Amino acid sequence: MIWLAGSLWGCARSPGLVTPGSRPQRWEVSVAVGSGARSLSAHYTLASEPAGDDVWVVWTEHSRGWWEDDLGSYAYDSAAPADTDPWPLTLQHLVASVPARLQLDPVGVPIAVLEADAWQAEARRRFAASALPSAALPIGEPLLDPAGLLADLARTFPGAPPDGVWQRAEEIAGVWGVRREDCAHTLVGHGSTWDCAGSVTSPPDADARMHEVHTTTRLEVDAHGLQLHTSRYTGTLIAAGPSGEVRDRPVAGLRRTVRR
Repeated sequence: MIWLAGSLWGCARSPGLVTPGSRPQRWEVSVAVGSGARSLSAHYTLASEPAGDDVWVVWTEHSRGWWEDDLGSYAYDSAAPADTDPWPLTLQHLVASVPARLQLDPVGVPIAVLEADAWQAEARRRFAASALPSAALPIGEPLLDPAGLLADLARTFPGAPPDGVWQRAEEIAGVWGVRREDCAHTLVGHGSTWDCAGSVTSPPDADARMHEVHTTTRLEVDAHGLQLHTSRYTGTLIAAGPSGEVRDRPVAGLRRTVRR
């Protein structure tokens, strides 16, 4: 998964500081995704602050979400914990709330978690201090994954597009593919905007195949860094059913990051 993401980042990039900025910031991240009859929406408040050359500290202050599937509808709010909250969601928020020291490349892509051992140790401490039963704690171990954290934050802070085709890994309904977009770059005052459009395709050996999955991306940057990032996709996912029959289902997603 991560090797694919790393291998797709272009080297030649357009100018512009598409980073979390040179001062402490707050970010509102809204996500809505649908896959067949399943749908999910979520909202996160992130915090970031610079901590040295190409280093930022990032953590989640608040998360809430709603989802619906064949079994019913559910909700989660980190500010209003309930005994009925699924353990994985509580653990996921605890991990995300731990400040992570990130190294970003010069155009804003997270490329390394610094002091990862300390980040993991603090997350385990928060697990133990939570109201969760001890039986829940092992579920949190797979979440203590620096590579997974980088992949997740790259969806929020994707960096500046290159001068040519912009390629990066994209996960849709649990299936990884390659997102390729052409971008138009416009200088606006002391900032920049990029408007990009393209598609996502699956690797030849993938168990499921993307069909006409179209994408758009918009980035807005001002003198303080990234200001707005909006990413969309719509299309169809084709996969084999449990009896070997071919099934297709519509997929769609929106992610919007706004600096407060």
